[in-house]
Amino acid sequence: MAVIHRWLDVFFEWAVWLVIALVLVPATIGTIAIVSDRSQLVTARVWTDRPALMQDAGLANEWSNGTPASDADALLVELVGSDWFANEVLSATEPGFVRLSADAQVARRSTLRQDLKHATVGTHVLSISYSTDRPELGRALVASVITALSNAVESFQQTRTSAAVDVLDNEVAKARTAMQNALDAVSAYASGKSPSAVLLDAHYQTLVVDARAATDYYVSIENQARQAKLAQSAIPSIRDATFRVIDAPDVSPKQIDFHTPAVKYSLVALAGIGAVELLLVYIMGLRDPRVRSGEEVRKRLGIPYVGSTPDLRSAA
Repeated sequence: MAVIHRWLDVFFEWAVWLVIALVLVPATIGTIAIVSDRSQLVTARVWTDRPALMQDAGLANEWSNGTPASDADALLVELVGSDWFANEVLSATEPGFVRLSADAQVARRSTLRQDLKHATVGTHVLSISYSTDRPELGRALVASVITALSNAVESFQQTRTSAAVDVLDNEVAKARTAMQNALDAVSAYASGKSPSAVLLDAHYQTLVVDARAATDYYVSIENQARQAKLAQSAIPSIRDATFRVIDAPDVSPKQIDFHTPAVKYSLVALAGIGAVELLLVYIMGLRDPRVRSGEEVRKRLGIPYVGSTPDLRSAA
């Protein structure tokens, strides 16, 4: 306890200077980082939605992870992580990219993934931003990302819809066969019997109910398949209705958050200064020769501690 009291005494003795250093150094570093940061944020917003025909055909939930914006956001995460997408975007915005060395191309892809940010805004809006010190390049790059994403969304819808159409076509074929078998069973059972006799026949009525259910299912699944094929053929023509730019790429005000370099540097400086100050307090507490308690008098001089008197200078 005596050692802890000594450390606390040292801390409170130098508390003003410690607090000043703890605040001033990180604030200075953060200010310098903000002033020296020449990068600008280029931002665009796109509207995304699911084709209504896909919803009518019952395909809306075949590939959805949530809202239309979250679907596009998840797709963009996958695309940005792929080299072919990054190469396509960089080649469209930087003509010299294809002539770079393999290591330089890897570095450019890494920079793209680090500086490109995207987030959903509500149900239908996806915000895409890119931090750069070359605004014109940033605008072109964000526009290229949007174009590539739009093409990927359309291709993804086509692929998923085609797969659903194939499944529905197979189901239609099975339903048609089941319906025909049910109708044939009704006809075969009624063959050679009078109409009045079969109307009172329970087994015949069961066969009729089965045939009617098979027919209804066939009509329903055939209608779904027809709607799915219509949605598949309409996807290219309704592209603007399902994916369009609502805010073109442009420079937007900088946002200060925990991902901003200035904030990161300030937090690192805060942690560093705090650790150094704790170390200084620890060392000063160990090396300070002054007697700070009656227990230390007893230990150092070997005489009993009777009591203490007030500081007469402060009393005067």
